Amino acid sequence: MNKKTSKILYVCIGTLGVGELENAVAFMDSLKPHGIDGHFLVLPFGKSFIEKAGLPYTACGFRMKENKQIFDAVCKKYQPDLILIADVAIEFFHYGSKHLFDIQWVMDNPVNAPFATFDYFGLSCQTKQFVTCQSDKVEDKVRYIRTTDITDKMPVFRPCPFSYPNDFQRNVFYYRRPIKESVWEDDKKNFYKQVYGLKKGEKLIVLSFAKWAFQAAMGVNGNFAQWLHHYSRYLSKIFSCIKGNATIVVVSAYPLKFDGLPSLIKVINFDYLPVDKYSTYMGMCDLYLSSNAFANSLLQSSMSGTPAAALICSGTKPSFFSTPLSFRKWFKIASAQFPSLIQKYYLFPLGWAEIVEPLIENNPLFDTFRVLDIMYPRSVIKSINDLLFNRSVIEDLKKQQNDYKNIIESIPNSIQLLNEVYPIETTQKISS
Repeated sequence: MNKKTSKILYVCIGTLGVGELENAVAFMDSLKPHGIDGHFLVLPFGKSFIEKAGLPYTACGFRMKENKQIFDAVCKKYQPDLILIADVAIEFFHYGSKHLFDIQWVMDNPVNAPFATFDYFGLSCQTKQFVTCQSDKVEDKVRYIRTTDITDKMPVFRPCPFSYPNDFQRNVFYYRRPIKESVWEDDKKNFYKQVYGLKKGEKLIVLSFAKWAFQAAMGVNGNFAQWLHHYSRYLSKIFSCIKGNATIVVVSAYPLKFDGLPSLIKVINFDYLPVDKYSTYMGMCDLYLSSNAFANSLLQSSMSGTPAAALICSGTKPSFFSTPLSFRKWFKIASAQFPSLIQKYYLFPLGWAEIVEPLIENNPLFDTFRVLDIMYPRSVIKSINDLLFNRSVIEDLKKQQNDYKNIIESIPNSIQLLNEVYPIETTQKISS
């Protein structure tokens, strides 16, 4: 590479979620102060996200041949100094992507630009088959997803938070991913709570679900509505045990129905929230709950000093006598009719245990929020109440959040990463 990097083309091939898009956008935003421009090439599924972000982009189509022509044309017109893929593993992991885009095009790009890939989970660093849906009803070609080690073909950029550099492989580079912190002091929280109709002292919980995960669940469960309602009944039992006034804001494309809640507990369902309103709820909430242990919102909450927790399932069945009486019937029905609700997962309701467990081991990120196992409802209830009302528990968690931010200060940021791997042309001095 003869000239220094000043223009980057981001190739975004996701067909389901927007996590990889968010990661690429965060990376690009962090480079703007250094005079490094970015352009996005996105599949149709990511077009609206990039449009709302107001970023320059070119959209691909739904045909492989057409997309090859679009990619070549963008490269020749934009003349990127570097191509970053967000991320390579998606071509193998997301069933639709490999029928719309070929990573080989990037490696053979017409302007001879160097290339690299982001990688959340380290899937580009290993050759393996993963079970992604825990259901015999799903065809093997969907249920088993193959990933390929591509570290001999291109550099792999692993973001932290998400990954953590416990082990080091050739051509794998860890970097400190920019996280937009939104720290609200108590006075501001209380003011906005009153504006939004909460009473003095009332707690606000935000609970969110990934739309694409529910869409995947539809292919696994014959009666999705009953399956989702049964899960809602579990949450109803949990929320019924909150020891005080609370409003629970649920953000889900498929509304959850809550039964039998006491008058002190209110639930508001949103199928979608504009970014500004979602940010307001996140800023003023007392507890953020996620169904995804690797959700961006979960990381943003914990990095902003908000108590946060992920609802996961260990799949380890507790003893009959250790399960509260009010939950025993729920587990019995789940076992007989909806086994995917009580099978092991870190991203509800998919499996992903073998995918994410290597990231969890010795990763200090998991000290910044609490992991709540739905198989042990008594513990879940206690943890939620502690995170809402126990000042000592809340302060201890905030200390762990601050400790983690200090730990990752030593990891290179995005501009330092690029400077390590490729020459960088910047308008400012490179610093941490």
